[in-house]
Amino acid sequence: MANPHPDTWQISCMFDVGSWANGHIEEINNHTKSQCFKFVRNESGKAVMFYRKWSHEEWMGPTAT
Repeated sequence: MANPHPDTWQISCMFDVGSWANGHIEEINNHTKSQCFKFVRNESGKAVMFYRKWSHEEWMGPTAT
């Protein structure tokens, strides 16, 4: 399978989601190297992150957030 080619757009503004979520979410780590992410709640109610480089690959993780 060939690697996908993304479509890009120039955006005129971006919402600062981090500022309004600050104080309500825990710190997120290891989110800048992979390209696909999913967050799920584990048995104890904490969020865990799964990641993968390309959409056709298997999910890696979980990484505790």
